[in-house]
Amino acid sequence: MLQDPENFQEFTIVVRAKNEAEARTKAEVEAEKLCDAKTIAVSIGCQRKTKSGKFVCTLRIETRP
Repeated sequence: MLQDPENFQEFTIVVRAKNEAEARTKAEVEAEKLCDAKTIAVSIGCQRKTKSGKFVCTLRIETRP
């Protein structure tokens, strides 16, 4: 859950996974790698785009003060 709903950005990331739950986890991990230590990444949802396991996930990134 986001701590400060006024201080966030939304973006999408593409990951490969076996199912939606794995895709959400991978997307959050990748997002946190790209951001600094003062951020929280929360996956809003993922959609399968290919049969080979490519998912597009939407995330919210909150920056803590």
